[in-house]
Amino acid sequence: MAPKLRYITPLYKRDQWTRWQDLFHGTKSAMLWTFDEWLQNHNAMVKKFKAQGDGDVHEVEVDFDAFIIWTKAGNLLIDGNTRNAFAGHILRERMKAAGDFSY
Repeated sequence: MAPKLRYITPLYKRDQWTRWQDLFHGTKSAMLWTFDEWLQNHNAMVKKFKAQGDGDVHEVEVDFDAFIIWTKAGNLLIDGNTRNAFAGHILRERMKAAGDFSY
């Protein structure tokens, strides 16, 4: 039996959306859509992953300021890959705090 997949998707806060857009403006990771457009696409993607039934879906709320601190502490590039990796980092920390080291 194949192991279950783990889908991790960042969940942005409406009140921080323009800060995220400003940070990534002019990059290939630009966030050009409105928050409502993004949320509609996000919800459709989550629904699709859940319907596939081959893994766990984790919507991880990401905080803009925490992201900036994390990237600076790790001397990380600020790009789309790092933005997604941050959600994975948050999930791992939450799982560890709960005593789940399966990640």
